[in-house]
Amino acid sequence: MKTETKLLVADDWEDYALLDSGHLQKLERFGSQIVIRPDPQAFWEPAQPVQSWRADARFSSKNNDEDGSGSWEILSPKARDTWPMRWNGLTFTPAAPPSGTWAFSRNTRSTGASHRSRSGRQDAG
Repeated sequence: MKTETKLLVADDWEDYALLDSGHLQKLERFGSQIVIRPDPQAFWEPAQPVQSWRADARFSSKNNDEDGSGSWEILSPKARDTWPMRWNGLTFTPAAPPSGTWAFSRNTRSTGASHRSRSGRQDAG
């Protein structure tokens, strides 16, 4: 059995942007929300000093564990529990769960069904 690796790039996704990264963190925009999350692979210098980053919320890991435990700190009155995002004709409703790993719900207009995927991938439904 042959396995094929395919890199999927979201360059055309207007509702997501990696704004900056470094010092083991990343500054991201998900729709209208800007968040700071840990990223153990971002060991370089950020383009802008981390202290200058402005976000609606920040996720802090407990003891830098990789199990995802930690908590969200609200940094702005604009922070929301959920909000709409769109990509490739689909509407998603992200939520900021306690793990810091985004959960997406796909809203389908024809059936009203929702499918959840912790990775943000479209689930069959």
